[in-house]
Amino acid sequence: MKDDIVLNFFHICDYASFAERGKLNILGIFENINPKTIPYTHPQMYVVCSIFLKKSGNFKETIKIIDENNTEISKLEFPVEIKIPDDKKKATLGVFTQFNNVKFEKFGNYKVQVLLGSDIVAEQDLRVLENPQ
Repeated sequence: MKDDIVLNFFHICDYASFAERGKLNILGIFENINPKTIPYTHPQMYVVCSIFLKKSGNFKETIKIIDENNTEISKLEFPVEIKIPDDKKKATLGVFTQFNNVKFEKFGNYKVQVLLGSDIVAEQDLRVLENPQ
């Protein structure tokens, strides 16, 4: 299925919303979280991405945060139905997800992944680094 997928964009951010006429607002894009102590609970983050698909079907969409040992920290799942119109060659899947109160037990490297079925279609690094102040 990976040959049927093209990532348009992927962001982890503080907030995202839709404005009039479907405009996407993305605020506070980040790759690092800098808590003073661990464990740390991050109050809110959004995962926003756009994926072009060349294949119709019913899929399970999973958005998850994993640590460097591939242990799931947080996960959300949704059913997704993709229908490509007859006059088009692709469909756009917009991912717009809010994570609340994600707990990080240690400093280190994490990843945010978007999967369709068992295929990873988008992945972004997320680092939890000690704030020296």
